[in-house]
Amino acid sequence: MIKRTLTLLIILIATIGATDEILLISKRVIPLVEFVKKAIDEYSGIDLEEARFFSRNSQIHPLISKLLQDPLYSIVFFAKIHDGIYENLSNKNFTSIFYTVARLSADVKRIELLQNPAEKFLPQTYEKTEYPEVLSLISSFSLCMQNSVEQIKKLVENNQKFSVDHPKNLTESSEIITRKKLTQKDIEYFLESLNTSYYLLLFCVDKLIKKKDTFYKVKSPINIEIHGVNIEIYPDSNEFIVISETPTLVISTGGEKTFFFKKWSKEVFPTATVILSLGDNRNTYIFKDAAPLSLRFIYDEGGDDNYICDIGCFGGSFFSADMIVDEKGNDSYKAVGLSQGGAIIGTGILIDLSGDDRYESTAFSQGFGGLGGGALIDLNGNDQYILKKGKDFPSFQDREHNLSMGQGCGTGFRADYIPDFQSIPGGFGILLDFSGNDLYSAEVFSQGCGYWYGVGVLGDQEGNDKYEGYWYCQGSSAHFGAGIFYNFSGNDSYTCKFQGQGHGHDFGIGVFLDYGTDDSDNFSCDTRCLGSAHANGSSIFINQGGS
Repeated sequence: MIKRTLTLLIILIATIGATDEILLISKRVIPLVEFVKKAIDEYSGIDLEEARFFSRNSQIHPLISKLLQDPLYSIVFFAKIHDGIYENLSNKNFTSIFYTVARLSADVKRIELLQNPAEKFLPQTYEKTEYPEVLSLISSFSLCMQNSVEQIKKLVENNQKFSVDHPKNLTESSEIITRKKLTQKDIEYFLESLNTSYYLLLFCVDKLIKKKDTFYKVKSPINIEIHGVNIEIYPDSNEFIVISETPTLVISTGGEKTFFFKKWSKEVFPTATVILSLGDNRNTYIFKDAAPLSLRFIYDEGGDDNYICDIGCFGGSFFSADMIVDEKGNDSYKAVGLSQGGAIIGTGILIDLSGDDRYESTAFSQGFGGLGGGALIDLNGNDQYILKKGKDFPSFQDREHNLSMGQGCGTGFRADYIPDFQSIPGGFGILLDFSGNDLYSAEVFSQGCGYWYGVGVLGDQEGNDKYEGYWYCQGSSAHFGAGIFYNFSGNDSYTCKFQGQGHGHDFGIGVFLDYGTDDSDNFSCDTRCLGSAHANGSSIFINQGGS
């Protein structure tokens, strides 16, 4: 028997043990969740047996399995993830953040870490050169980079389904699964192999960053090839740099740079690019096209930077792994789509540590995982997250409004309408903002939204924030998905016209939590919202404290 739809609306006036002394949000939500469970007579999530029957998906990620069965658990789980990521940001441990996103979206092969992978690549000696320490360091890194590239090369050689070209537009990027006839097993194997190769590379990148002061010894440009890797080091100078198609390491120690990623030919894939821009300099990054089967990492230490691209860039990945870390500056990120922590069959992460930043895209961005993992993490600043309004990429719900799929959105692939094709579950997208007065604006499927066993999370820790959504937003889900939204402190404004603010639809869960004892919030919604569930979904809306 199918269980009745569960709707839970709780407005708590009491503080439930919250104190200013507790900074970890997980310690704040645990007593809150315990209180809620005791306060209600009947509490249940989704019956997985029934969900699997109707979706015809027998194998699903352990995370979505747990969340569907226990929606309140999602609040505690992601509060702990939130605290863990904050600790890693404080320690600048970006490798661990990648590992977290990869494990929540797919998998990473366990790596024996008794010896740091970065230490196993023995460099050549350059004692008789002008910069022996610098060349020795990048020699070791070159071996590490080539090792990761070779792993991807073997992966593609063993399965030509993974040999893909640039997506020409957003529609083409989302249709790759049917064109290539990819199965769930194909995608899981690809992601595990891709993530493991990139994870190994990140250990070597971490070593470079820790020894970044070494590169200031270079007083004149270096452009050489070591172990098949193109090495470019630029001292304090303004440059226009065209990024090579071959595996490349670029290091800048000063001056304003323009980094130009031209459209590459399919024959060069797989490849890898690592850019370290050191110092407080204004840079411009221009991407002309997505680069599938590539490993990319950009570290920008400071400056008001501009990031401009079409599809698949700035922590946006298409059959690739991509990560950007921008430490300081008021930055501008502009893209058409699949960017700013967005991934389709890949892993994409954007981390910005400070500054008043503006993120603009149309779809598949700002913490989006489509059968992969995407994360946008912003530590400080008054930021604007914009997923374009209009009908450039119209949604099925309303052709006058774009399909956003972002700002914390995870989606699998629904194929029950395609003859002889199996739907594929999965996808994890998360957007975390730790402080600042922020604006979030999107259309359909956004702001903590899950679809077809996908998990989407939007978490904002503090600030007076404004959220604008249209349909399926702010802790919402459809068709076996999980949408989680939480906001801590601040006078916040929420607008979602249809199905949001804690809404679960068709065996999906929607969870919304606004936590703050002294805040004053405003909620606006027309239909199926504020803890309203539909078609065997499960919904939770909690407003704790405030007015």
